[in-house]
Amino acid sequence: MSIIPIKSLTFSLVAKYVGEQYYDNTGSSDRRLDGYLVNNVVVDYSLKAKGVKAINVQLVVNNIFNNLYLANAWVYRGGFLNGEPEYRDDGFFPQAGTNLMLKLGVEF
Repeated sequence: MSIIPIKSLTFSLVAKYVGEQYYDNTGSSDRRLDGYLVNNVVVDYSLKAKGVKAINVQLVVNNIFNNLYLANAWVYRGGFLNGEPEYRDDGFFPQAGTNLMLKLGVEF
């Protein structure tokens, strides 16, 4: 959804939903990541300046509601020749809370 209050300014709300996902091929609920919804706000501003075609400024505020979620994971399994039980380790990639990005573009 975007709102353009004036010709050179745009406000956008970008929502991304990812459903539950498995991080290995077992289909086990022990190896499932919950679904998540992340909302981002994007502000674009363009202006004309002498000597250049345009100057574009973009501000992106990611994860505006500061949701805690896991987007990826991995599992490592290892066997031992001496017959000891299998070794297994699961790892997770927690995602950033609210964060900002600023972009400056100059067109010649």
